[in-house]
Amino acid sequence: MQRVLVLAALLSAPITTSSSATVRPVRSLPGGVEKVQIKTSDDVRLAATYYSPRKNERAPAVLLVHDAGGAQDQLASIAESLNKKGFGVLTIDLRGHGDSKAVRLDWEDLGEDGRAALWQLAPRDIDAAATWILGQKDIHSTNLSIVGYRAGCALAARHAEQDENVIAMALLQPKSKDFGFDVEKTIQNVHGLPTYVLAQRNPDVERMVTEANSKSNKPWITWDAVAAKPETVLDDRKTATKVSGWLAEVALPKKGR
Repeated sequence: MQRVLVLAALLSAPITTSSSATVRPVRSLPGGVEKVQIKTSDDVRLAATYYSPRKNERAPAVLLVHDAGGAQDQLASIAESLNKKGFGVLTIDLRGHGDSKAVRLDWEDLGEDGRAALWQLAPRDIDAAATWILGQKDIHSTNLSIVGYRAGCALAARHAEQDENVIAMALLQPKSKDFGFDVEKTIQNVHGLPTYVLAQRNPDVERMVTEANSKSNKPWITWDAVAAKPETVLDDRKTATKVSGWLAEVALPKKGR
């Protein structure tokens, strides 16, 4: 009941940007990198960074989703690696995070129920971000891959289940259940969608991948099990190369086709 009340309060609260977390204006950075603003269906403005394709032709898109309590900067190295491979890439600060923080909408100021309620609204951010990048003139409108990190995996999987434009998904350190989202069930629902899981070897991930793959004669989830150290996969310098390399094989158009 408490969580329902918190969710109602978050929906009704005015979203005014605080002076300490002003969303940066649209501006270009060196190398085709641009800071942009994205407006959600419920009028929340999200700070985002767009890495435009480096060639003068339409490219596949990748949307990166950070962890709960994190920010888009967590995934900058992966975004840069993907962009070098030929993708158009979008990273976002989810509502209440990073430069998308606002008065009465700040992850750090919320209690457990408030954070859980806020995360339940985050799919709206993913929907808006996916619509935005697929609408860019230099992007293929039906070729989207999505990458989630930790709790962001739940949002990534949820969107992949509902958006037919998603052709591949990468999940970095997922849990079978996270913030009320059943990641394991959702992965099974997107049966056949090329999926890359990068995580330390643990029973939770092993069961999730094994059970999903067992439902098909052709396993469709690739699990890259890494050593227990470093603590997170983002601490491993090889992660960006692994993710971009796998997505390039799956999602980039092959020459001659």
